[in-house]
Amino acid sequence: MKKIELVSCTQKDEQQFWKESALGQSLLRTPQFRDIRQTLFFENTVGLSERYNSVIRKSDSDIVLFIHDDVWIDDFYLLEHVVAGLAHYDILGVAGATRITASQPSWFFLNDQFARNPHISGAVAHGAKPFGPISYYGPTNQECELIDGLLIAADLGSLKTKQVSFDSQFEFHFYDLDFCRTAKTKGLKIGTWPISVTHQSGGSFGSESWKAGYRKYLEKWNQPMTQTPMHHNHNPDLLQIIPKHCSNLIEIGCSSGALAREVKKRQAFNQYHGIDIEPTYLHYAAEHCTSVESLDLDEAPPSFFDQHSDKDCWIFGDTLEHLKDPWRAMREIRRVIPQHGTVVACIPNVQHWSMIVRLAIGDFRYEDQGLMDKTHLRWFTRQTVLELFQDTGFEVSEGWPRIFNEPEREHFLPFIASLAEAAGCSAEVSLEDAKALQFVIRATPR
Repeated sequence: MKKIELVSCTQKDEQQFWKESALGQSLLRTPQFRDIRQTLFFENTVGLSERYNSVIRKSDSDIVLFIHDDVWIDDFYLLEHVVAGLAHYDILGVAGATRITASQPSWFFLNDQFARNPHISGAVAHGAKPFGPISYYGPTNQECELIDGLLIAADLGSLKTKQVSFDSQFEFHFYDLDFCRTAKTKGLKIGTWPISVTHQSGGSFGSESWKAGYRKYLEKWNQPMTQTPMHHNHNPDLLQIIPKHCSNLIEIGCSSGALAREVKKRQAFNQYHGIDIEPTYLHYAAEHCTSVESLDLDEAPPSFFDQHSDKDCWIFGDTLEHLKDPWRAMREIRRVIPQHGTVVACIPNVQHWSMIVRLAIGDFRYEDQGLMDKTHLRWFTRQTVLELFQDTGFEVSEGWPRIFNEPEREHFLPFIASLAEAAGCSAEVSLEDAKALQFVIRATPR
């Protein structure tokens, strides 16, 4: 049997660890763990990367098993399964991502809006007690780009030979993603393996410390969020407002082609031309669009619009606000679009209650996504959305606000109503406009 060293860090003292923690109780109840080296850091306040690296440097074991203290080991044959898995991989985990996309903040999520990654593998149970409800992500024993840090097993010889270690700047967040990225650049093979555990924690995604780690991670891996991260989810309201009779469609900002995928399920079309400024997204979009193209619409010459004069539906899903001159784009479209054609769009609302609150307290900070997306160049309200289309030769024929469940807004709405009244405007109209995160509209040539 290979020499295995189990490593874990805990904020608990030694007595609390063995009595209260999921890992401590698991180690006590499973006889096989009595025969392996256990390196446990009690009352720990040092970053995981630093602790793990100290073991990598000093250990003479064959295999190192890094595991969180809030993990129940449900697999009675875990050590045998780790050895078997490391015959196929240099590093393994219980869950991970088989693909990596730009700015991906975890193996499970595609972006910092927490859209689920469709390319994932493995399974993890969750719950306070062992053998909790199972979250099944996909087939296991799959080669991965990223794995979850709740359990990482590695061939120590491979780590030392390739000089792979953890980056100490990532203390408790992103240490696992960074470790995987480093390992892949050094040629190590990472994968998932069928190992049964129950994790007591769901993670602390979105916390301030998580955001700080995310920024460091993006800076290190040269992904400064120049474009909005790719998404695999479609906008159901935008899908709903697309006329079913349209057969030659063009989408500006198609991302992964998620909307094209749903349109294809609903209606037949001759053409669906997907355009995105980020060329790396087009590999995914091509699976659903009839043709794809990388293009900055602001730089498109008049001949581009002439080439697409047969398109009877132009789609802008949260795209117009990224253009330097959306008015020019809409005038060019109006020049070439058939009289029976239509333009559909989803546009963020700068009058959203959260923006009003932010302005009131001076918190005007750009972010990687959302209303304060750092790639937004233009800002619109309901009124100026209507003006955009009216001033460029269109008539808005249909539309509605996208309003989501945001209970915290109720605290601020009375103040927004008072502000509107003080400005001599309708409080009722202002309140309705302040609830909308986005506006979905359909416009036809006038």
